[in-house]
Amino acid sequence: MMVRRATPDDASTLASLLAASWQAAYRGIVPDAYMDGVDATRWFQRLKDSLSEGSEEMHVAEIAGATVGLVAFGPCRDPDVHHEMTGEIRRIYVLPDYWRRGIGRTLCRYAEEALRRGGFRTCVLWVLVGNVRGRRFYEALGYATDGATKAVELGASLQSVRLYRELPDMTCLPSF
Repeated sequence: MMVRRATPDDASTLASLLAASWQAAYRGIVPDAYMDGVDATRWFQRLKDSLSEGSEEMHVAEIAGATVGLVAFGPCRDPDVHHEMTGEIRRIYVLPDYWRRGIGRTLCRYAEEALRRGGFRTCVLWVLVGNVRGRRFYEALGYATDGATKAVELGASLQSVRLYRELPDMTCLPSF
């Protein structure tokens, strides 16, 4: 597996990856009426613009030339954190056929290493309360709730919890 920075040319592939991942991960958590409208066109232009502007770090995981996952990260956007010290993983998605192969773990660790090298000492991320699989995944990687919650509008008001992790000294870990 190779991890590389995403480019605007990846927007179409990443939009399809997001749609497939959302359908598999959030069906039964997010209302069906909302999920029925989730497709690649929903994300294409936003991804293309974001990748063109370089407004966030986004990297892709490839296996044999095929894009199978993505991770986006940067400084934390939450108003209640120390912004110079807190980074945020904004999204990690892996194609459902590639779940449970270590790709999500690799992408998470990749983002943590990049944030640590950028001077951040803590990493946060948000997960929907009903996303038990996602929450177990992050908790297995050392994340824990910090007490922050927020409502997210996805066809209904859904609760999210913020998870955090202190970023360890990465000098002893393999580089990507």
